[in-house]
Amino acid sequence: MKIEFLDGETLTVAKEIALDRGLRANDVLTEEEREDLRLENDRFLVRSSAYRALARRPHLKAELRRKLRQKRFDEGIIEETLEDLDRRGYLNDEEFAERYFEERALGKQMGAKKIAQELLAKGASRETVERAASAYPEKDQLERAVALGERKLARLAGEKDPLMRKAKLSQFLYGKGYDYDTIGEALHRLGFDD
Repeated sequence: MKIEFLDGETLTVAKEIALDRGLRANDVLTEEEREDLRLENDRFLVRSSAYRALARRPHLKAELRRKLRQKRFDEGIIEETLEDLDRRGYLNDEEFAERYFEERALGKQMGAKKIAQELLAKGASRETVERAASAYPEKDQLERAVALGERKLARLAGEKDPLMRKAKLSQFLYGKGYDYDTIGEALHRLGFDD
């Protein structure tokens, strides 16, 4: 809603703010009231943007901060909003990291190393990533690497050179984020003995 003042200044505010304040045509606002209106509107816009992002999917605090900064919102209002969302339980980096590990491991069959790199790139702290990774047992990683390796081997059936098959399989598993120990054990279980 666009508000025009007698001095020529215009201010665009959300309809919800104007209705909540009971603003009507020809209302006279002091400079202080105008500034309060601007601030309230800015807070409303930041909160609305944050809620829209969270409605699509959960976010890390750093990830949501980055998105809000890209929209050029006031830094103080961004931090105020993030703290409020955190207090209300809408932001939980620990829970996000655990869920992310689980989804990427089960859905994309990725190894802990790659999942950890993705989380760090999204803005998770190293401690948060380490705690989430510790809940991802090595035994499960190995089982997933072996299952993934079996499927990849079926696609490599045309490759006659066993060393080349082993190298391609090893490279594939490394690309999926499995560490060298897990890859070595998976290759051993798949019949690639040195």
